[in-house]
Amino acid sequence: MKDDVELSEYGVDSMLSSMIVQIVQERFGEEIDLGIVIEYPTIKELSAYLASRIKPQVINRREAVGSISSFNKPKLPPEIMPINTKGTKQVSFWIHGATGYPNIFNNLSKALGPDYPLYSFLAKGTDGKSIPRMFDEMVLHYLECIRLVQPKGPYFLGGHSFGGLVAMEIARKLKSEGEVILHLVMLDTYPTTSEVNDQFYETYDFDFLKLYLVNSFLKVEQNPSLVITSKDLEGIPKRFQVAYLAKLAKERSNKLIETDEIFNFIKGGLLVSDFAEETYLIHKPEPYDASNVTFVKTTKGFVGPDNNMGLPAVDILKDYDYSLYWKEVVNSELEILTVDSDHNGLLDHPVLPYVSEKIEMLLGVTHVPFDVEEYGRFQVAFTKLTEYGHFLLLCTFKTLGIFKSAGEKYTKEQLLDELKVIPEYHRLFDALIEMMVQKKWLEIQGEVIVSTRTLQSKVFNKKVNEIGQMKTILEEEYSEIKSYIPLLEVCSAAYADVLSGRVDHMNVLFPNGSMQYVANVYKGNIQTDYYNHLLAQLLHDSIRKRLNKYPHTHIQILEVGAGTGGASAFIFDSIKEFASQIRYVYSDVSSAFVQYGRKEYGSSYPFVDYKVLNVERDPELQGYEPHSFDFVVCSNVLHTTSVMGNTLQHIHSLLKDSGEVLINELTQVIDYNTLTFGLTSGWWLYTDEHKRIKHSPLLSTELWKAELKNIGFHSVQISGTPDTSENELPQSIIVGKNCRK
Repeated sequence: MKDDVELSEYGVDSMLSSMIVQIVQERFGEEIDLGIVIEYPTIKELSAYLASRIKPQVINRREAVGSISSFNKPKLPPEIMPINTKGTKQVSFWIHGATGYPNIFNNLSKALGPDYPLYSFLAKGTDGKSIPRMFDEMVLHYLECIRLVQPKGPYFLGGHSFGGLVAMEIARKLKSEGEVILHLVMLDTYPTTSEVNDQFYETYDFDFLKLYLVNSFLKVEQNPSLVITSKDLEGIPKRFQVAYLAKLAKERSNKLIETDEIFNFIKGGLLVSDFAEETYLIHKPEPYDASNVTFVKTTKGFVGPDNNMGLPAVDILKDYDYSLYWKEVVNSELEILTVDSDHNGLLDHPVLPYVSEKIEMLLGVTHVPFDVEEYGRFQVAFTKLTEYGHFLLLCTFKTLGIFKSAGEKYTKEQLLDELKVIPEYHRLFDALIEMMVQKKWLEIQGEVIVSTRTLQSKVFNKKVNEIGQMKTILEEEYSEIKSYIPLLEVCSAAYADVLSGRVDHMNVLFPNGSMQYVANVYKGNIQTDYYNHLLAQLLHDSIRKRLNKYPHTHIQILEVGAGTGGASAFIFDSIKEFASQIRYVYSDVSSAFVQYGRKEYGSSYPFVDYKVLNVERDPELQGYEPHSFDFVVCSNVLHTTSVMGNTLQHIHSLLKDSGEVLINELTQVIDYNTLTFGLTSGWWLYTDEHKRIKHSPLLSTELWKAELKNIGFHSVQISGTPDTSENELPQSIIVGKNCRK
């Protein structure tokens, strides 16, 4: 080979350049991207590049060149293909389709950009000389390769066609080893069902794959005049066709590559594909719950009528909705993304930007460290705490002479009158009664509330009598919820006075203006800290992304309802690196909270301003400029507003065209919060009851999505604890992206 002739003249393209990558890795222990062969197209240029990259080393000439002992870096197996190694964001691993070649992922890497490291695989056997791996062997080997590149999670995996099956099994095994799987993307993976196999063998043109491989080698999408069709094979015996295609490709391409190499390239793809087809006959995936899944489904069949390979159109699964199969297999959240392309063109234009944008969004999902065991312990502790709260509630009623024994009967009106409950607390009263109904201490018989026989059981009364001991156990055995107890107790003791209007709730929650009871609840436990970290990290990543795109811009951030700064402290620490390019407004409807924030954080974070804002009123009338903020942050506050649509409209009016709102809210009813924050008048201010979860001011994740999209946020993303479906999240971070024209 001549060192000044472009390698493409020898037939080296995006598929065959993988051989050069492997040789460099084996000889020099240096990992290079596949794109380097295109960037440095001659041997002279490539060798000069490698010389600048590879540090001089003392090599024992008696050792085999490239032995691991000669280099610091571990040698990667030849199957793993580093398409992009330069990025600093989440790395992803992509498994090839049935033919075993990774070239389809080159386009994806280019679309994602240099910030996203991306690796794929070249199947053993594609050289036309070695034996392909069986399915289980492939899964284990690729998992080992992934571990070499990325020893610890979180992992992001994807696969095209057959590769989706492999990626799913790798994700399952990594999960069983205790790793976090961020996401699994399956690009038009057909199910391994008898229906698919029957339709496949009835409609599949077995000349297709040979023609697909040879035309891929010829790059006919760029050189349509070189296309080889089935007509070129007329009269050629089946057994001779691969050799004939190799010779024909050699003639048409006018490349310097040997015909034997083209022959091996086609033969290797066919052989690996045979192994994949056999897998479809025997592999049956188990139910999958290792991560959420995005399934990309095509509309134009296996080969579309507008394909650029000169191939006849074929839809081998016509009238069969194969996505239904994956809805049965995937037990976690499954998103179906439909694209207008055929099976082999879903990472080509014009659909590539749409698919890559979705994948980039999934890759950008923020991961915050999460201790599953610690969180499990917290959940147990919180359940015990809630039980303690329930007993405190019942004891309060008993002290007032109500529900002291089984069989007591009252109408709701009688109880409201006897307890002198003022109208603004009727909803809280209903919620408290419902709690005791759920505990089976009370039951509703038509219009009558009746205390049940449970109240006279010995076990029950023993617990009531030992309520002080229950508190001691909580404090001694569950330190993670110890800070929650004081607020629960002071609220329980004040139910009668607050519900009757004799005492203002502010004097209970904030005695003498102290923030201590409430502030302690908003920090210092795994769930609260996790969501505050997640909110802060999501904002940090969005700011970083904005500044990467517009390096000289100045970012404006508004926090609504900052309160005691429970979330603010996490956010300030996370974004302080951008201090010179950001302005953060710490706002609240209460001037007391604004003053508290200034006193607490003013000296440490000079990029923060402090202002009063009532988000239920027009912000412009309060001195806020419309469309002036890049981000609006709201943590555990929006549920206290009376009309959510009105509140979100005001937030929307403050955001720039590309702005985002980040909302941290409970998305399920939690009794502890009703027993404590339910005393606040703001908890029950809402007038749009049909948009809230029953007996609470909260919105579910589905309600948040509907409200935000109705206002004009075109994209809504829900984040929460790992491995929890959106509908089961007790708390969520909801991010809405603006689309104002």
